Amino acid sequence: MAYAKSRKPDAPDYSYKRALNYAMWLLGRRAYSRKEVERKLLTKTNAEVAEAVLTRLADLALLDDAAYAGRIVETQKTRKGKLALRQVLAHKGIDEQVISQSLDPVSDEEQIATAKEVLTKSQWRFKGDIHARRRKAYAFLARRGFSGEVVSEVLEQLFSQD
Repeated sequence: MAYAKSRKPDAPDYSYKRALNYAMWLLGRRAYSRKEVERKLLTKTNAEVAEAVLTRLADLALLDDAAYAGRIVETQKTRKGKLALRQVLAHKGIDEQVISQSLDPVSDEEQIATAKEVLTKSQWRFKGDIHARRRKAYAFLARRGFSGEVVSEVLEQLFSQD
């Protein structure tokens, strides 16, 4: 990845024990995906040691991408649509199959209710005639990762009253 910090060429590699301690320290501060821990370890040590540390962390059940993805979806589904959640999880290095499984429980009805709530809280932003307000509301929800079907349904429900 282009944004990963690279190691200094003259910096010595962390030993297995030090790399494991570093990874445990990271996971003690907040949850990370396997890929995120791997990226951080590779800035400190070589690929062999990093893989050994990742294997040990998985054996200790400290790295679980499915549980991590589930927590992210659960905490952010009240503000973002499925498309945005998928993008967040992919950026964190979660496998596509795990992403799909973690997004399955989020129903279209939930997405519609969330989109309605988000739009209602931000309705003060949309000024102008009905067409301008609809256009701005559509763009607003689309930027937050709601699908076109969900956005259209919400706009139909909210703007049919005007």
